[in-house]
Amino acid sequence: MYTPAMTDMDVRAAARELDVSERTLRRWLREGRLDAYRVGGRIRIPARAVRDARSPYQATDAVGTEMSERAAKVDASLTARRAAAAGQMDEIAARSRAGRSADDSSERMIRLLRDEGEARHG
Repeated sequence: MYTPAMTDMDVRAAARELDVSERTLRRWLREGRLDAYRVGGRIRIPARAVRDARSPYQATDAVGTEMSERAAKVDASLTARRAAAAGQMDEIAARSRAGRSADDSSERMIRLLRDEGEARHG
């Protein structure tokens, strides 16, 4: 006869461990997402099944901390890159505004054509 190991859990404990409701956990059992067995009419869930059911986002504290630190570094890097790109865009905009005058190519062409037209008809 099989006796449940101390690490096997009931529905309430497994739900708490996975941070889901008991209703969700029972649905997962029906869908076959978790291994379970019955002992005396009670559902028991092996700790191994609970560990396997954890999503990568419910990582252990050490892994979660490492992931948070990595995310913070990536965020800082992206913020720095965005700031650099914004600076370059501002510089390009400033250069293009500074060169604008009556001598810009389109305005210059219009003025020359107008002057030519007046000289011919004038």
